Amino acid sequence: TIAKIEEFVRGLRPNVPLVFAAIPVWKELSSHLAPLHRAGDWIVLATARKGEIAWQPTLERLPFRLASEFARHNVSIVVPSTEPWDAVEVAEAITSPTRIVSGFARERSMFDVKARDTRDAVTRMVTSYFGRKSVNADATAQILHRIAQEEPVELVSDVALLHAHVPFVTDTVVFLGVFREPLDIPIASGGPHILIILLDPVGQDPAKHLKALADIAGVIRLPGLVGALRSIGSFDEFIAEISRRIGG
Repeated sequence: TIAKIEEFVRGLRPNVPLVFAAIPVWKELSSHLAPLHRAGDWIVLATARKGEIAWQPTLERLPFRLASEFARHNVSIVVPSTEPWDAVEVAEAITSPTRIVSGFARERSMFDVKARDTRDAVTRMVTSYFGRKSVNADATAQILHRIAQEEPVELVSDVALLHAHVPFVTDTVVFLGVFREPLDIPIASGGPHILIILLDPVGQDPAKHLKALADIAGVIRLPGLVGALRSIGSFDEFIAEISRRIGG
C-alpha cells in the first residue's frame, strides 16, 4: 500500500523532490519530525475526515500538538474531500446475505447483552472465538480495551469499531455485540450500544484489512439498520434485516 501511494505521488505534477518514510506508530510523529525539519519548512498534515474509517479521536489533538511543538513553522491541516454517502450504491454493492455472513458469523454475534463495562464487553465477545479461560482471549481483550479508550472508530452514531492485528488469529475475524446500556467508549456521539471488533493476523496484506473495514462500514451504514439492531434478538433477525434493506 505504501509503495502504491509513493508511486501515485511521484507521478503528480509539478514534480518535486520527495522523501518517503514510514512511521510504524503514528503517535511518534513528532519525535520523527524533530530531527528532520529545518528553519523555514512548511509542515502540512493530511488527516482523515471525522467519521471515516481512518479517523481516530486522538487525531483531533494532533494538529494542536504539531503547532505547539513546531511553533516557529507554518503548519497547515488538509482534510481530503469525501463523496456523499450513496445508500443505493452501497445496497447494490452488497448483493446478498451470503456475502454478509462471510464476515459476521452467528457464533461471534451477541444481541441484547448486559455488560458491566467495556472490558467485560470485549472479553465476552472474544471468548466466543478463543474459548473460556483462554490466555489468548485475555491478551486480546487487554489490547482491545486499550484501543477502546485511546483510538476507537465511530462508524456511525451509536456504533464503535475496534480493529487490530494480533498474533492469535490466522485470518480475518469479525465480532458483533449489541448492548443494553451504552459502553464507556469515548466516541463523538456518546457511549455506543453497538460494538464491532475486527481482528486480523499480524503481517496480513493491508489491502485485505481495508477491504474488511469497508465491507463492515457498508453493512452498518445501510439505512435504518443501526436503529433496528437495538431491537434485534438473534443472528437470523440480523440477516433478515439486512436482506430486507438490500432487497435480497
